[in-house]
Amino acid sequence: MRFGIRWKMTVLFAAGFFIMAAAGLLLLRQSLIPSFTQLEQGSARSDAARMIASIDAELGYLDTLVLDWANWNDLYEYVQSPNNRFVDANLVPESLRNSSLSLVLIADTRGRIIRQDAIDERYARPIPIPLTGRDGEYILRLMLAQGPSSGCGFANTAVGLMALCWRPILRSDFTGPSVGKLVMGRLLSETRWNSLRQRTDLNFIFRNTPSPATIDERWPLPNHPGYIATHDIDVHYTQRGLIIDYGLEDLAGKHLGCLQLVLERTIYLQGQNVLKRSAILLALVMAAAVGLLIIAMKYWFVDPVRRLEAELATIRLDQHLDKRLGNHGQDEVGHLAEEINGLLRVIEMQVEQLEQLSSTDSLTALANRRAFDTRIDEELARHRRNRGPMALMLIDIDFFKQYNDHYGHPAGDHVLRRLAGVLNGAVNRQTDHVSRLGGEEFAVLLPQTDATGAEKVAARLQRNLAEQAITHAYGLSDHHLTISIGIAVMTDMTESAESLISRADHALYQAKANGRNRYELG
Repeated sequence: MRFGIRWKMTVLFAAGFFIMAAAGLLLLRQSLIPSFTQLEQGSARSDAARMIASIDAELGYLDTLVLDWANWNDLYEYVQSPNNRFVDANLVPESLRNSSLSLVLIADTRGRIIRQDAIDERYARPIPIPLTGRDGEYILRLMLAQGPSSGCGFANTAVGLMALCWRPILRSDFTGPSVGKLVMGRLLSETRWNSLRQRTDLNFIFRNTPSPATIDERWPLPNHPGYIATHDIDVHYTQRGLIIDYGLEDLAGKHLGCLQLVLERTIYLQGQNVLKRSAILLALVMAAAVGLLIIAMKYWFVDPVRRLEAELATIRLDQHLDKRLGNHGQDEVGHLAEEINGLLRVIEMQVEQLEQLSSTDSLTALANRRAFDTRIDEELARHRRNRGPMALMLIDIDFFKQYNDHYGHPAGDHVLRRLAGVLNGAVNRQTDHVSRLGGEEFAVLLPQTDATGAEKVAARLQRNLAEQAITHAYGLSDHHLTISIGIAVMTDMTESAESLISRADHALYQAKANGRNRYELG
């Protein structure tokens, strides 16, 4: 009974997988990852809620400030009668800086801006007007719309992300009617974000571009009364941390970006330590199994296949398809060697057939251009050794295109076959070589033939073709098919095949130029 590679590998893989499965079961029993993950998620939700509450508190502080200013008799009177005294006392850059404000905008009930001040609160110096462009102007119109509306939110302005709150301007006792709107803004600069991080002890950032992380889970957060609408948070797990994203929208409902909180997975990493110790044990077991498998594969598979590969490489490099592989035993490699030997026998026969087909023109059964190129190189080498003459004739059917156009391509193919028969009948020696170069062009190679002998063969060709009397409506000789022949005779021992063909081709051109149905010696 043969015990082949398949069974050997099956037994070894089964043993290896059994060892790994047993170690995996041991690892799962010791694993506490589900419990660690549940604790981790609870802590992360609490941190995310604290992060959102901090940015919500920023709006709450700003709204309280707007409420104090908007219900102030001095501001009420200023809107009705703008004056520099109020501006100098309350709207100078230092006053805005003391209140941590980046923007103060006062408008009347028709939405016309009476006063607008924008400063960099770090240096108490003016900055460009924030609410510009299509999005900024839309948010400005939204806040200054007629009616007693008020609210808070965020907007992406010309100077960066800004928290905005607005209220109608009333008297100090909250009576009206309203004389306009007060808008206040606070630029959420990097300094402001750092302050929020220190206040919450959380390492979060604001991203105004989409997060590169994929979403692994969505966690719901409990609703809370505040300025920011509560919705789910997106969570992405990494090897050592959690990335929590909370999307923010501007006053127009357009996506601004997201608050991103990165938390180290301390609890999870504790579970990973347990996994690491188990993994070490599993790695040792697997290393032993793999080592055993590698040794077995080397002696039972790799070495026999390499010997088989070496024998095949020798056959390929020597190009001796008649060689066969040696005996490689009774297992799968031995059977493969037997099949390869069978395949080599088939390839050897097919190569012989292909070599014959590749050197023959399928239409005329003459030698093709490939065979001609090989034959002329061989004859040139023989010519240099024997130092005798050699002639080459290039033959072209006169007005063959017109023949095809008039009689059709099937008739043209028939003429090519008849001309091939004429050419074969005009040469008498076995060393003479007739080939079709392509289209209506043929070649006759005449070893040991001088110019006189080549001209005799050319004349015999034309005479034999004339006897065929093949009708050609556009022919030169009584409307019969004719040929033009260019002859080149080689006597220079150093002349190349390209030069000889070029001279014969030039002679053929002269025969056509001189009226066709003739031969010319080049």
